[in-house]
Order: sequence, then structure tokens, then C-alpha cells
Amino acid sequence: ASAFITVTINISASAEPAPPTPESLEQAWAVALAANQDVLASGENLNSAKEQIAVAKALRMPQVALNSGYILLDHAPKIESSADATFDGVPATVPFEYKIGSKDIFHYGLSATLPLYNGGQTMAAIDTAKARALAAEFDQSAQVANTRMAVAEAYLNVLRAQQGERVASAYVANLEQHHRDVSGAH
Repeated sequence: ASAFITVTINISASAEPAPPTPESLEQAWAVALAANQDVLASGENLNSAKEQIAVAKALRMPQVALNSGYILLDHAPKIESSADATFDGVPATVPFEYKIGSKDIFHYGLSATLPLYNGGQTMAAIDTAKARALAAEFDQSAQVANTRMAVAEAYLNVLRAQQGERVASAYVANLEQHHRDVSGAH
């Protein structure tokens, strides 16, 4: 007993789509590498790691900082005190106050630092950044190689399937010819 399943698909469109054009393996690789998210991400990681080298090298440079601020007080700051004094034999307490600023204060400052010695931390940071960049470069190479290998495997599978289809078509044509020969002989 044999069973046949028939599937009918009706597609209507105003224009016929162009038949797919065969691609070379190099074209397939180019398309896959341009679209593979893992390859693109590893490329961005490599760019980031290279920038971290520049950041680490910048630790050797002088750093300049400018700061400023504004303060508004309820009352102007002042120093209040009193002193005991004697005037013509009469003891007296003399109060005094000294205003040391206004109630609104604006301040600013500029500082510059230059690392003279930090126990090798800067060089270690640079070496670490270089090692991370090298690791990112190896990771990107691995991602590219893995993607190329997967595409090559799929490409070969397609070629094998096409060859198998040609062999099967030739076999069917031979069987049909044999059927015609045998049917015509009787």
C-alpha cells in the first residue's frame, strides 16, 4: 500500500520573482560575515578593547580639573565675641563682631596632577588593555572562522543535494525510457 499526499500552493503576484542566482562560496561568506551578529559583536568588542589601550595610556598624562560653586546663605558669615576691658578703673565687657564674607559666595579652583610614580599601576593597566585587545582579536578570528566553516558546510550540503537531484532526475529519466521500451515491446 502506498499513500500519496498532494500539496497545492497558489501564489498570485503581479510580477514573477527572479529565479535565485547561484552564489560562489566567497559570495556566501561575504553575505554571512556581514549579517552574523556574533561576528559583528566581536568586531565591536575588538574596537572597544583597542580604545581601552588609549585610555590606559592616558593615565600617564597630566590631569586638569576645574571646579566651581555658588553658595547663598541666610546671613553673611561673621565672628562674634566680646572682650573684658577696664576703662578708668571701671570694668566693662566690649562686644565686637567681624564680618568675614557676604551672604552669597562664589568659589572656583583649578588643580593639575601629574603621576610621577604609582608603583607600576599605569604600565600594568596598559599591559592589561593590550592583552584584552589581543584576546578580542583572537575571539573575532574564531567567530569569523566558525561562521566561514558553517557556511562552507551548508554550501557543500547544497551542492551535494543538487548533485543528488541531478542523479535522481537522470535515474527517473532512465526508468521512464525503460518503461517506454518495455511497454512498446509488448
